[in-house]
Amino acid sequence: MHGWRIGLIVPSSNTTMESELNRMAPEGVSIHTARVSLGEMTPEAMEKMENKINENKINENKINENKINENKINENKINENKK
Repeated sequence: MHGWRIGLIVPSSNTTMESELNRMAPEGVSIHTARVSLGEMTPEAMEKMENKINENKINENKINENKINENKINENKINENKK
């Protein structure tokens, strides 16, 4: 495996996950970590973090859909101009 990357989002209080994954990763695999600050480590705080991640995914999907639609419109305009 060459050039594989694993992204990891962990609570800032987690001090072991990053080093454990780096130690276990095979050659050619890199671990990229982002830490999320939480005021408290409770199930509710974890759920809040998960909800934020899901909101970001939804927004990213909407942006991608808009780009796809814009590309289709531009393709149609180009095809119409070729006629």
